[in-house]
Amino acid sequence: MDEAEYLADRTTVLSAGRIVAEGTPGTLGGSDHMTTAISVTLPGHVHAHDLPPMLSPLAEPGPAGSTVLQHAVTAR
Repeated sequence: MDEAEYLADRTTVLSAGRIVAEGTPGTLGGSDHMTTAISVTLPGHVHAHDLPPMLSPLAEPGPAGSTVLQHAVTAR
């Protein structure tokens, strides 16, 4: 995105041949932060507090009994 911000006024993002985002590099970049969410369905006998210590603080209840792990990163 750094290159796009320097060279382009508008940017289009394609995925599998379809336009999934369009706008200025500044509005699409998100270079200062990124959030990742992973939704999983744990086996019935496993609970979020059973996850490894690095993951259990990220766990939240999700839809239909799933568990969502969310993590936000801010660029320095």
